[in-house]
Amino acid sequence: LGVGTSKESINAFKRVILEEWNNILQEAIDNCILSMLRRYRAVIEAKGWYTKY
Repeated sequence: LGVGTSKESINAFKRVILEEWNNILQEAIDNCILSMLRRYRAVIEAKGWYTKY
């Protein structure tokens, strides 16, 4: 990948991750939260095996 492990590289990586994290739309966060009960039920129904999620 050509990415080093220097302090500068690590700080740049952290900065990019935080920028992208802050770009996540609130609507996407809300949809994820609202889908959790459905996902939870799917896991229970599948007895811990595969789900469509």
